[in-house]
Amino acid sequence: MTCGVLRGRTAIVASAGRGIGHGAAATSCALSRAGASVVLAARDGRALAALAAHLGAAGGQAVAVPTDLASPVSVRRLVEQTLGAFGRLDAACNDIACAGCCAAGADAGPCAADCAAWAADCADDWADAGCDGAAQVRAMSPALRYEAEAMRRSGGGHVVNLTSCRGSRAAVIELTRRAALDLAGSGVRANAVVAGPVGGAVGGAVGGAVGGVVDGAEGRRGGGAGDGPD
Repeated sequence: MTCGVLRGRTAIVASAGRGIGHGAAATSCALSRAGASVVLAARDGRALAALAAHLGAAGGQAVAVPTDLASPVSVRRLVEQTLGAFGRLDAACNDIACAGCCAAGADAGPCAADCAAWAADCADDWADAGCDGAAQVRAMSPALRYEAEAMRRSGGGHVVNLTSCRGSRAAVIELTRRAALDLAGSGVRANAVVAGPVGGAVGGAVGGAVGGVVDGAEGRRGGGAGDGPD
């Protein structure tokens, strides 16, 4: 069942297959319940197809577009396919994390060389490891650029970049801040959601190291997939 407040709008959820992007109460499902057409993007085509089927069974409209979010060419193709399918782009949620591509035996693509070092470092500081911040901002920048341009042509929109409160993610926060200033007056807004430790494939990839981060948090608890849309 949908509430219809976003009916006629189209949203991309980048990295919809896992983490904050996935789950019964998470971003893609919340957008679909609000009536938006949702374009699901991630490497794992099977996970995307299952989520698209779930949203369709609930009365929503969703398209799965397997995408290598570390590749600007692949991201540009994602935006082009979105415009081809729905004629517009109104919103994008970019939950792009390097750790996700290193988990569960997935193909790590361009960041493969960094994964061994990342895995060795994560026991000490899982979110400040080498491939985390650098790979994320390299992927986030073209996604933001292509999405914002499509939104301009659609009359405006809103990009939300998901990142974390750890030091290595500061580049994503600054990227988003600068984009918001550059896009002022265009009808396109850019914001960052700064999350703490959240369960899912990324959290699972670093095992017990997440526990230390949670213990140091004020609330002594990690987040769940449904916390993102809230």
